[in-house]
Amino acid sequence: MRQAAEAPDASTTVECPECGEPSSPARISTWGHCRACRTADSRAIQPLRW
Repeated sequence: MRQAAEAPDASTTVECPECGEPSSPARISTWGHCRACRTADSRAIQPLRW
């Protein structure tokens, strides 16, 4: 139960250091930026091949 009390609220957002868009604190702490920046970064490294 203690972890649930310490977990950030789902409605809490922080700004992405890369683009400034609001994102969840978990994504920022895990990846260092928001999901859109993560996707863009991964596409730059490994582009989709059709």
